[in-house]
Amino acid sequence: MMTRTVFTLIGNALLLMSVACASAAEKKSIKTNENDTIARPATNVITGLVQRFPVSFVLPKDFVVMPLHDDVPDLDGGLLWGEKAVLEKFKRDPKLDARKLAGPIFVVTISNGVMQSGRDKFTVEDILKEQLEAGGVKDVVVKKTKWGEFPVLHFRGVRSDGRVATGAWVGLNSPDGFTMFFDFRSRSADGKIAKQDERIWETFLTSTK
Repeated sequence: MMTRTVFTLIGNALLLMSVACASAAEKKSIKTNENDTIARPATNVITGLVQRFPVSFVLPKDFVVMPLHDDVPDLDGGLLWGEKAVLEKFKRDPKLDARKLAGPIFVVTISNGVMQSGRDKFTVEDILKEQLEAGGVKDVVVKKTKWGEFPVLHFRGVRSDGRVATGAWVGLNSPDGFTMFFDFRSRSADGKIAKQDERIWETFLTSTK
């Protein structure tokens, strides 16, 4: 069950999830190389929050939020973050190779199987590298960090076709162990992410708090 879940999260469309609620953190502009980014409270970019989640995500200013599925327009159905035109093209063809898009996309869902265990562990963290490699992903790197009080488990690896797989789970510190999953669909080839997309992903990981 867990093996299927990990491969589904990495290889396909993702399901990230449903709970969280942010305090009214102030928006703050941050300059990162050529990217204008802004810290956006979770309540601004995650509809359907039902739990305290005082985190502000650092994203490009021109990113908007759209539902992954129009019939479930909140976190329960999954959310998309990206430039409007890019998301509109993706929604017309969700199986479209990210390399054919004009910019990267975050697919945000409630994780379908990876849970938070204790204060800062995840049920999959000890076997994630092994499972990804078994699924054909090479050069796998798995790391942990924190966004404020919330633990984060993130990974990177190279698929057999040269595309880079990147994603992160954040534990919500809830009694039921729910986590959110962020699937970053970048433009990548030959094991490398496009520079602009790389900056967006790294800024998101290191500056979100």
